[in-house]
Amino acid sequence: IYHQAPLVQPSTQEASDLLFYCTVVHDFIHEHHTTEETVYFPAIEAASGIVGLMSNNVEQHRQLEKGLDAFRKYADEIAASAYSSDVLRRLIDDLAAPLETHLHEEIPTILDLHQKIDSKTMQRIYGKMHDEAERISDKFKYIYPPLQFLVLAICLCALAY
Repeated sequence: IYHQAPLVQPSTQEASDLLFYCTVVHDFIHEHHTTEETVYFPAIEAASGIVGLMSNNVEQHRQLEKGLDAFRKYADEIAASAYSSDVLRRLIDDLAAPLETHLHEEIPTILDLHQKIDSKTMQRIYGKMHDEAERISDKFKYIYPPLQFLVLAICLCALAY
């Protein structure tokens, strides 16, 4: 999105498409965080017996919400004729630091779980999260049918960076 934003001109189909894509990316990240918070993290805390073990990750999700909500609001409310790559990139810039922190800190937190939870239990927990994520991702297939595979692939790549 960040790279493509300045290449898109206002009052074009590309502006409409990019704004729509921004809503898809927002929804994907929101659903990912929701699944972690309602399925994955509670199961990890229950298996480890450590209440609040994943609270730092949840707090980081809260820190991202304001920026994600502003990003979604812009994509929802701005007309293609008023599209501004500067505004869109500024919204992404505002998300960059908390998102980078979250992505860097969540990985070691999850990797360190092997010291608290046995592998078989972690596989079972991950399986539950995977099943829920797949169930939720079905809505992306039905809500955004022309983009179903492309959107999912791009979102996963974007989250990897």
